[in-house]
Amino acid sequence: MARVISWIFPANSLVVAIAAALLGIIGGELLAVGVTRGPWILYSAISAGIVLVVFLLLNLYAQFRVNTLDQLSSAKYFFAPRTYRCERVDTIEQQMELTKVASEIFKRDVPDADITEEIWKANPCKSIILRNLHTKEVEGYAACWPIRKETAAAIADGSLAEQFLTAEHILPAKENKTAKFVLIPGLGVTDADSIRRGPVKSRAVIFQFFELLLTEFVVNDDFERTIIFLTHSVSGPNNRERPASQNLIKRLKEAGIDVGAKPGKMVGSYLKQDRVWTIAVDRTRLTSIYVKVMKETLGVSFIT
Repeated sequence: MARVISWIFPANSLVVAIAAALLGIIGGELLAVGVTRGPWILYSAISAGIVLVVFLLLNLYAQFRVNTLDQLSSAKYFFAPRTYRCERVDTIEQQMELTKVASEIFKRDVPDADITEEIWKANPCKSIILRNLHTKEVEGYAACWPIRKETAAAIADGSLAEQFLTAEHILPAKENKTAKFVLIPGLGVTDADSIRRGPVKSRAVIFQFFELLLTEFVVNDDFERTIIFLTHSVSGPNNRERPASQNLIKRLKEAGIDVGAKPGKMVGSYLKQDRVWTIAVDRTRLTSIYVKVMKETLGVSFIT
């Protein structure tokens, strides 16, 4: 019952409800004026029916629009997608936009554009971008690269630094669902300082990032996938550099969410030192983490 009520009366439907009510009242008044016979209750019933039908039709259309804007799954957004939309990076133009926003967020600590282009050609089904629907600009992104077993081992022992990854280290898209090692090279939005009940941009990217993992990579419980966090450093307290992966895990723990990440050794990352973190998950465990992050960290109360 709670789900039905949440679907029929979503949090962002106030304007739709007011519009439907006004249309229903107007319709009832027109019927009362135009029809001279019949009990008063008939006019009330017809007016109420108009209110209900108009409201449901408009709400169905709104839900349809939400689902068409969400390109990764049919799950509903937990906020009205009137400003931002997540898109899968399906074209080289989108990949160039991703490289641009990554450079804006992480400055020089990103691969060269020609390298990321070759990596995209090797596997185009591994990244998303966040687009501002008003300005048409990309203001965030998330990427997860399926990598070979030998590549994962080399990253873990420090013999292969992040900046030297090339297309040959990436598995093709047809092997996404069977990849046992997935690298998270970057995730971020412009002008964001927190993932704990943070800006809409952070919520949108994190939400769709989990969706990408669950629809493209961790699709079943047949075997565990090892997710490797090796991301760029970010400014921490007192302007000291804190590895972004460590900062993310710390924030999640502060929110009461322990993802079971295991710390590895400190390795080189764009002339800096970053710690390798690994998380072993199957679909059931990743879904559990997803629900906790959505509900507890981002304040989401209803997920489909």
